[in-house]
Amino acid sequence: MDLKHVRQILMTETGKIGRRAYIRAAGAGVLGLAVGAVAGYYGGLSTVPPSTGTPSTVTVTQSQAGQTSAVTNPLKIATIGDGPPGTTWARAILSGEALANQLIAETLPDMKLEWRHSWNVKPTDVTTVFEGYIADGVGLFISLLYSQPIVKGIIEANPSVYFTEPQFTLAETPNASTYEWSLHLGALLSGVVAGGLTKTNKIGLVAAVLGGEEARAFNCYKQGANVINPNVQAYYASTGEYHDVSLGMKAGTALISTGCDFLIGLGNGMTDGVIKAAEAAKVYAMGIYADEQSVAPSAVVSSTLWKSGKMMADLITMASTGVWPRTYSQFLPHPRFQYELKDQSVALAPFNPAIPVPDIVPKTIQQLIDDNRAGKFDPSHDMTWPPALEIR
Repeated sequence: MDLKHVRQILMTETGKIGRRAYIRAAGAGVLGLAVGAVAGYYGGLSTVPPSTGTPSTVTVTQSQAGQTSAVTNPLKIATIGDGPPGTTWARAILSGEALANQLIAETLPDMKLEWRHSWNVKPTDVTTVFEGYIADGVGLFISLLYSQPIVKGIIEANPSVYFTEPQFTLAETPNASTYEWSLHLGALLSGVVAGGLTKTNKIGLVAAVLGGEEARAFNCYKQGANVINPNVQAYYASTGEYHDVSLGMKAGTALISTGCDFLIGLGNGMTDGVIKAAEAAKVYAMGIYADEQSVAPSAVVSSTLWKSGKMMADLITMASTGVWPRTYSQFLPHPRFQYELKDQSVALAPFNPAIPVPDIVPKTIQQLIDDNRAGKFDPSHDMTWPPALEIR
């Protein structure tokens, strides 16, 4: 297939896309996804240890300066997650912090940043974590949880403290916002790779939860594959949990049993299980958020990288000036930090040199990005799951 045909498909698909409706499948189970506890608050300057055994709370403090000049009032930033340290979420956050430090050094050279991290935070300990950090002078929270209903009162009681997390149901609190994981963008790029490598014309996706954001990712995954190969059909399964490797492997194996020879996972540790299932079956997989080639060198073609540093730098800049927008998105009444392909918030890790990738794959990915920048291509906005394609 040549790029002219690729462009024709992109333009046809773009015409079918409707307005995005931001609706997340919420419920009591969503909040229950946070796991872990806070034990010992400020661990001093250290590195994030690998995850071993039963998850326990890990809290880390790191200090980095925008440049060497002294700053009397540094901005303290806390990132809070429900998964273990060392996972793809955690690594994506840490690499994002490094980029944010670089960007802030260029734009606000006199600012000093101090980073704190807490992992494995249980719902029952969220309040303790937030209150402790506020007492320490943290001015910006970047949460990986869905904790806003729990800490709503704390956010409202501390209007000079800024808060953001991946949540679709934030109340109208002036100092709160949401951000997007950009799952659909990573899935779109993964779909292009899948379309170029599948031999069965069946590809699979494992979602932790069957929410609207994940549904959009599934539809973008199929859209990306169909750009190269219109005969590809995508199937999906779910685990109901983000971090359990064994559940990811079970769901991945179920998809492989239906003929899928390319898999992606939308989770944290669970995704490693999906990759392991692909490795065991000698099929291909993509990593997510951070480079996961080391998880299964014979199976992982590449990984979609969540480049969170741009978002973090924007958050830091606005928090430092006290200007927190209330109309960031045209789709929501509260601000949403949403980045698209043209913003380079999602990228691919280098392709695995041990796996032959057709030239049409990187060329098509670049075409997608160029067309997105030119306003000629928009990833699918479909946030519905096709029931007939679910594998249980």
